[in-house]
Amino acid sequence: GHELGMHVYVSMRMNDNHFYGTRPDDFKKLNRGTKLRQDHPEWLLDADDVPEQRGIGSWNLANPEVREHKLSYIIEACLQADWDGVELDWQRHPFHLPENYGYRLRYVLTDLQKAVRQMADEIAEQRGRPFYVAVRVATTLESCRNIGYDVEKWAKQDLTDIIIGAGGSGTDPGFEAAKFKSLTEGT
Repeated sequence: GHELGMHVYVSMRMNDNHFYGTRPDDFKKLNRGTKLRQDHPEWLLDADDVPEQRGIGSWNLANPEVREHKLSYIIEACLQADWDGVELDWQRHPFHLPENYGYRLRYVLTDLQKAVRQMADEIAEQRGRPFYVAVRVATTLESCRNIGYDVEKWAKQDLTDIIIGAGGSGTDPGFEAAKFKSLTEGT
């Protein structure tokens, strides 16, 4: 990418769940998922936490240990190559907090976003050039709020440089481009 004059980003899926409804307590018994998932089922969302079967077994980012774990992986990946930035793909599987708690607990995702911004700023200072932070979020501001993405705050506090609207693991033609553009004016 650099040889072609393009920016190159490392993309981090904030939750990537291919466990097809495996309950947290079953990870160890079935030898599924990572050792960390097997050893800490209490760090995962369970059936009573998420509205859809496919969200079961996702990391519960309300847990501080989970956020620390995710941040350590993000830092490790960002330092592995001469990237121009990092994309936090919040939308690959957008189950991060217990159902109906997204808006109430949005500050925990914002705290992680702040930590990533701080890391990006440190990398930029060390390299003497920008290190950008991109976020892939839901396509409507209402959906963002419901999931726990406080994109308004992320834009106002310069916690992200690029906002990408996406629907889950696919695309969504209902992206509220004008609303997101007005939200980011002056940033």
